[in-house]
Amino acid sequence: MIPVADFHAYVLPYAPGCSTVAASRALIDSAIEFCRASYLLDETAEAAVVAGSRSVSMVLADPALVPCWLMSARWNGADLEPATPDQLDAERPDWRTASAEAPRFVVGSPGTPGTLLLTPAPTADGVLQATFAIAPARATRELPDVLLEEWAEGIASGALRRLLSMPSQPYSDPAAATAHGVRFAFAVDQARLVASERQTRGRSVVKRFAFGSR
Repeated sequence: MIPVADFHAYVLPYAPGCSTVAASRALIDSAIEFCRASYLLDETAEAAVVAGSRSVSMVLADPALVPCWLMSARWNGADLEPATPDQLDAERPDWRTASAEAPRFVVGSPGTPGTLLLTPAPTADGVLQATFAIAPARATRELPDVLLEEWAEGIASGALRRLLSMPSQPYSDPAAATAHGVRFAFAVDQARLVASERQTRGRSVVKRFAFGSR
């Protein structure tokens, strides 16, 4: 992880008069949007689960990063099927109370990133592994190294799109903001291709659901 300030050189020269605080906020927001849209960063977390547990909290190694998409999950090495509450309500109305030796479905818990719901609830102990697409936390002051090393200009364009589109600022420039928006979208597309190729080599991804989606 590196300080957000390390990105300032890619932003401040193109937004004269912009404060470092505003630049940092725009960079963090850009990095979050970039990661959420591209699935570029992912992490697999593991938890030992005792019989009867329906809700499981998965902890990432770095608290400056948060899960935003559930990519895949496995119970004792067997794939689980990601699902949404609405899907299960329609297809399996008893999913909130059902139990079995091993779960079949995994649900991202609305409003609680990193918390997964298992259904049916397992009647035996087991190990849950979950792979998430991750993004920086909004309160962070550091960003993953790879974003600076490989995607600095794209992240900066996302930040400049925000800053230059702000009205009544010494650096306001709607036309330049639009151009930076195009560059940011292109960088997201390129990062999504990189992520897709990596996932194809490493594993198959069945579905992606955002936490809080229904």
